[in-house]
Amino acid sequence: MTSDACQPDSPPPASEEGVPRTILQFKKYFADARFHQTFQLPADPSRGRHAPFAVKYADFGFHQRSGASQEQRVEEGKDDRDKNEGDKKEKMDEEENVLLFFGPLLATRMLHVTKDAMAKRHHVRIVNLDRPGIGGTDAVPADKLLETWRDVIPALLQHLGIRHVSIVCQSGGIIYALDAILHNPQILHPSRPYLAMGGPWVHPSHTSVSTMGFVSGLPISLLGQTDKLASFINARVIPLMGSSINLFDKAKRWVLGDLVANHPPGAGNDTAEARFEESSTMTMFQAVFAEGVVGISEEAKLLLRRVDGAVGWSDWGDVDAAVPRLVPALRDAGITAQLRVDIFFAAKDSMIGNVGSKGPCWLEECFRREERGGGHGGLKVSCATMESAEHDTVLDMRWDAMEQILKTIAAKGRGSVL
Repeated sequence: MTSDACQPDSPPPASEEGVPRTILQFKKYFADARFHQTFQLPADPSRGRHAPFAVKYADFGFHQRSGASQEQRVEEGKDDRDKNEGDKKEKMDEEENVLLFFGPLLATRMLHVTKDAMAKRHHVRIVNLDRPGIGGTDAVPADKLLETWRDVIPALLQHLGIRHVSIVCQSGGIIYALDAILHNPQILHPSRPYLAMGGPWVHPSHTSVSTMGFVSGLPISLLGQTDKLASFINARVIPLMGSSINLFDKAKRWVLGDLVANHPPGAGNDTAEARFEESSTMTMFQAVFAEGVVGISEEAKLLLRRVDGAVGWSDWGDVDAAVPRLVPALRDAGITAQLRVDIFFAAKDSMIGNVGSKGPCWLEECFRREERGGGHGGLKVSCATMESAEHDTVLDMRWDAMEQILKTIAAKGRGSVL
């Protein structure tokens, strides 16, 4: 299991002087072994999995035992359970705060690794996976994406010796996050269950964004070519347009949406770390595309609910049907604590509509309705708007959302309430 070697002592960018600034420094930072770990989900013919399934993931931020390797922590956890029925492991679990991240379309494990130093400052460990067909994770068809992830997540957490997590999702990751809670509610902490969403995806049928309505109606054969189009633009178009800043900017946005920052100079938290995150984005995505992004096409079909024979997502359909099932799922798993849900909207959102428009209002009401009574007091909802942020940059360090999320997870771990 040498590929799983964890190197939490690798120096992160923690000061103005230590922050990478050049492409060479970016590449060196992204090469950190913690961001390139592998896991094999064993074959299970009863689940339609006739061969091991490869998953690549990043495991970074704060670890309880920074001097111990991943293997040592897992093995010691096994010994503790054998000797003392897991008492020591449970104690460690109470102390360790783990953030399990479900990313947006093009869900790469590399997204947010630039927040390593920030996570360490808040004593939060972050686990982020390449979704099927992205980077180093094996591909599956659209109708198997959620089913596969239901098997992968608990198996990986067990492999890492992690019993409970806080869940954070971005954009289309909301589908995977809700499905994870409904089908594997036991992964949430029994005394401090937490779900945070940044720029959550809303199906175009619930928004007033005409362009997304058009996209959702594209022929399935065209949606199936999304990965090829994105790869072509990344490999051919962007380099040719590099001499023109305006065209280069447009090309980047064509490929990556709002993942490339677009804001007035000095806006928000104009720190060295925020600038590092933004300026290294293209270097990161070049590496992601080099590994492979064939999974984008299948993900696009899933997000737009264009999977053959499916009328909705998973066995729950849509967000308005999933939310009423969250609290009962937690109760069935023995979790009686109130589920805290924090939603961070981007003020300007070209995917679901700006704050105050149909899309964000619909999603917020799905949760507010349960908070008001349907959830029988089992849900506490908070919504915030990130001014000047866009759909896919809402969790960037320039804005406050991720910092607030990390603070909340850390505070809940200490028994405090923010």
